[in-house]
Amino acid sequence: MPLNVISTYLLVSKFNNTYSNNQEAITEVVAFFSDKKMKLGLNSISNWFGMVMIVIVLAGAIAVSFTDFMIDRLYGTKRIFFVVLMLAYAIYRGVRIYQTMKQNRHEE
Repeated sequence: MPLNVISTYLLVSKFNNTYSNNQEAITEVVAFFSDKKMKLGLNSISNWFGMVMIVIVLAGAIAVSFTDFMIDRLYGTKRIFFVVLMLAYAIYRGVRIYQTMKQNRHEE
């Protein structure tokens, strides 16, 4: 037998010995995953990552707009379209983060 099958069997047998019926096990698993602290932690990481992305995208839009960065590849209308696209994406991410944070405050 492969090692992962044996370890899965041992885990399941330990799980079955710990809980007398499946309802207790399901209740504990649901309680673990519905814990507000766990949701808050994951959501907080997502919000911080989104904020960092907004800063990076805005910095890129400013760099492309006001410097000669990538002037050899992006020029004229393509350059303007790229800057507008980056600004639109930053606004979109900002609105999504705002809605998420507003919803989290409302749930608490």
